[in-house]
Amino acid sequence: MFTVSPVRLGFMIENATTNVLPDSQADAFCKTCSKSLCLRQKVVNYALGNDEELFCLSCLGAQNQCSAAELVIDLREYILGRECFAKEWKKYPERSFCPCPSGCIIEVCFGD
Repeated sequence: MFTVSPVRLGFMIENATTNVLPDSQADAFCKTCSKSLCLRQKVVNYALGNDEELFCLSCLGAQNQCSAAELVIDLREYILGRECFAKEWKKYPERSFCPCPSGCIIEVCFGD
C-alpha cells in the first residue's frame, strides 16, 4: 500500500481545504521522462504535493516503490474525497475523454 509522508500529508490537507489547484488546463510534461501529462496525471501529482515538478504515473510509481496502477488505486479514494481534486478528476467522465489511452492505465484510471 502507498504511504504518504507526514510532510506531504500536511501539504495535501492544506491544499485540499483551499479548493485551489495550479492551472490544470496548462500543458505539462513529466520532469523525468518528458511524457505529456493528462489532467488526471496532474491531479495525482497535486494530491501527492507535487505542484512545481510534475511526473508521469510510471515515474511517480518508481519514486514511491509501487506500480503506476497501485499508485492510482491507492490515491483514487483520497482524490475523489477532496472537492478540489475530484472536480478536476471528473472532467474525464468516461474512457472516451482520455487524451492518450495507449499511454494510460485506462482500466484503473476509470475504475473498470
